[in-house]
Amino acid sequence: MLSGTRGQRSALKDEEVYTTGALLRRTLTVRYPAFEGRIVLRSEIDWDRDVEATAVSDDRTAWTFSLEAKKKPFLYFKPCQRVGNETQWAAGANALVLMTVQAAIAAHARTRRVVILPARW
Repeated sequence: MLSGTRGQRSALKDEEVYTTGALLRRTLTVRYPAFEGRIVLRSEIDWDRDVEATAVSDDRTAWTFSLEAKKKPFLYFKPCQRVGNETQWAAGANALVLMTVQAAIAAHARTRRVVILPARW
């Protein structure tokens, strides 16, 4: 955000610009056929902590997670496959979920890339 003389930055920090006063909650579905192990999420809240699914489809291809964000209306995350003590992270950049919009997340089985899809997918 620019204010005052051209080229001078406002005193606001990014944390202040993106801060929300509300606790935001939403569900997120990861579609990935995990025939062994389980799918978990890792997020910017704590990249070393697994977020476990709250529901898993009978065929183990859809993993639903409940997310909360206390400070921002978005959250960076990455799906991971846990088999025993090993964690395999999805390939590519971290994904960004908007906490105010419902969408499905798909991880392609061969490339392990994350794809954001409409909620009806």
